[in-house]
Amino acid sequence: VPSLADLRELTLTRFHRNPCNFQLEFAQAVLEGKKHVLLQAGCRMGKTLGFWIPLLARTSGSLIVVTPLTLLGDQHVENLAEAGIQAVNIDADTIASDPHVFEDIGSGVYRVVVTSPEQLMKE
Repeated sequence: VPSLADLRELTLTRFHRNPCNFQLEFAQAVLEGKKHVLLQAGCRMGKTLGFWIPLLARTSGSLIVVTPLTLLGDQHVENLAEAGIQAVNIDADTIASDPHVFEDIGSGVYRVVVTSPEQLMKE
Protein backbone atom coordinates (compact mmCIF):
# COMPACT_ATOMS: atom_id res chain seq x y z
CA VAL A 1 0.00 0.00 0.00
CA PRO A 2 1.48 3.35 -0.97
CA SER A 3 2.28 5.89 1.71
CA LEU A 4 0.22 9.07 2.03
CA ALA A 5 3.10 10.97 0.45
CA ASP A 6 3.18 8.58 -2.51
CA LEU A 7 -0.60 8.85 -2.95
CA ARG A 8 -0.33 12.64 -2.81
CA GLU A 9 2.33 12.60 -5.54
CA LEU A 10 0.29 10.25 -7.74
CA THR A 11 -2.75 12.49 -7.36
CA LEU A 12 -0.79 15.64 -8.17
CA THR A 13 0.76 13.99 -11.21
CA ARG A 14 -2.37 12.43 -12.68
CA PHE A 15 -5.22 14.71 -11.53
CA HIS A 16 -3.22 17.93 -11.06
CA ARG A 17 -4.88 18.41 -7.67
CA ASN A 18 -3.40 18.51 -4.21
CA PRO A 19 -5.53 16.11 -2.16
CA CYS A 20 -6.55 16.77 1.44
CA ASN A 21 -5.44 14.40 4.17
CA PHE A 22 -8.97 13.00 4.60
CA GLN A 23 -9.00 11.99 0.91
CA LEU A 24 -5.61 10.32 1.17
CA GLU A 25 -6.49 8.51 4.41
CA PHE A 26 -9.73 7.24 2.87
CA ALA A 27 -7.89 6.01 -0.24
CA GLN A 28 -5.21 4.33 1.84
CA ALA A 29 -7.85 2.51 3.92
CA VAL A 30 -9.49 1.26 0.72
CA LEU A 31 -6.14 0.09 -0.63
CA GLU A 32 -5.40 -1.69 2.65
CA GLY A 33 -8.53 -3.74 2.03
CA LYS A 34 -10.54 -2.50 4.97
CA LYS A 35 -14.07 -3.74 4.48
CA HIS A 36 -16.06 -0.83 5.88
CA VAL A 37 -14.68 2.55 4.94
CA LEU A 38 -16.88 5.62 5.20
CA LEU A 39 -16.07 8.97 3.62
CA GLN A 40 -18.34 11.69 4.94
CA ALA A 41 -17.91 15.28 3.80
CA GLY A 42 -20.08 18.18 2.78
CA CYS A 43 -21.09 19.05 -0.76
CA ARG A 44 -18.15 20.07 -2.96
CA MET A 45 -15.60 19.03 -0.32
CA GLY A 46 -13.89 16.44 -2.54
CA LYS A 47 -15.40 13.05 -1.83
CA THR A 48 -15.12 12.07 -5.49
CA LEU A 49 -11.37 12.61 -5.62
CA GLY A 50 -11.09 10.29 -2.63
CA PHE A 51 -12.84 7.61 -4.68
CA TRP A 52 -10.52 8.16 -7.67
CA ILE A 53 -7.20 8.02 -5.80
CA PRO A 54 -7.18 4.20 -5.30
CA LEU A 55 -7.47 3.82 -9.09
CA LEU A 56 -4.05 5.41 -9.41
CA ALA A 57 -2.38 2.90 -7.10
CA ARG A 58 -3.98 -0.20 -8.62
CA THR A 59 -3.59 -1.22 -12.22
CA SER A 60 -6.62 -3.52 -12.28
CA GLY A 61 -10.11 -3.69 -10.91
CA SER A 62 -13.21 -1.66 -11.54
CA LEU A 63 -15.23 0.92 -9.69
CA ILE A 64 -18.97 1.45 -10.05
CA VAL A 65 -20.24 4.95 -9.28
CA VAL A 66 -23.95 5.66 -8.93
CA THR A 67 -25.01 9.27 -9.37
CA PRO A 68 -28.49 10.67 -10.00
CA LEU A 69 -27.23 13.32 -12.43
CA THR A 70 -26.28 12.38 -16.00
CA LEU A 71 -24.29 15.61 -16.34
CA LEU A 72 -22.21 14.68 -13.29
CA GLY A 73 -21.58 11.23 -14.78
CA ASP A 74 -20.33 12.84 -17.99
CA GLN A 75 -18.04 15.14 -15.97
CA HIS A 76 -16.61 12.13 -14.12
CA VAL A 77 -15.81 10.39 -17.42
CA GLU A 78 -14.08 13.53 -18.75
CA ASN A 79 -12.04 14.05 -15.57
CA LEU A 80 -10.95 10.42 -15.50
CA ALA A 81 -9.98 10.52 -19.19
CA GLU A 82 -7.69 13.47 -18.47
CA ALA A 83 -5.95 11.26 -15.89
CA GLY A 84 -5.68 8.38 -18.39
CA ILE A 85 -8.40 6.24 -16.79
CA GLN A 86 -10.99 4.61 -19.04
CA ALA A 87 -14.56 5.29 -17.87
CA VAL A 88 -18.06 5.13 -19.29
CA ASN A 89 -21.31 6.76 -18.23
CA ILE A 90 -24.20 4.38 -18.77
CA ASP A 91 -27.32 6.29 -19.79
CA ALA A 92 -29.96 5.92 -22.50
CA ASP A 93 -27.70 7.65 -25.07
CA THR A 94 -24.75 5.33 -24.36
CA ILE A 95 -26.89 2.23 -24.63
CA ALA A 96 -28.42 3.43 -27.93
CA SER A 97 -25.12 4.48 -29.50
CA ASP A 98 -22.91 1.59 -28.37
CA PRO A 99 -24.55 -1.84 -28.48
CA HIS A 100 -21.32 -3.44 -27.19
CA VAL A 101 -20.90 -1.28 -24.11
CA PHE A 102 -21.92 -4.04 -21.70
CA GLU A 103 -19.56 -6.52 -23.37
CA ASP A 104 -16.78 -3.93 -23.02
CA ILE A 105 -17.59 -3.49 -19.34
CA GLY A 106 -17.55 -7.25 -18.84
CA SER A 107 -14.19 -7.61 -20.56
CA GLY A 108 -12.59 -4.90 -18.41
CA VAL A 109 -12.25 -2.13 -20.98
CA TYR A 110 -13.42 0.42 -18.41
CA ARG A 111 -11.92 0.96 -14.96
CA VAL A 112 -14.93 3.07 -13.91
CA VAL A 113 -18.59 2.61 -14.76
CA VAL A 114 -20.84 5.54 -13.90
CA THR A 115 -24.60 5.13 -13.94
CA SER A 116 -27.80 6.41 -12.42
CA PRO A 117 -30.01 4.58 -9.92
CA GLU A 118 -32.64 4.19 -12.66
CA GLN A 119 -30.23 2.52 -15.07
CA LEU A 120 -28.84 0.33 -12.31
CA MET A 121 -32.30 -1.09 -11.60
CA LYS A 122 -32.91 -2.15 -15.22
CA GLU A 123 -32.10 -5.63 -16.50
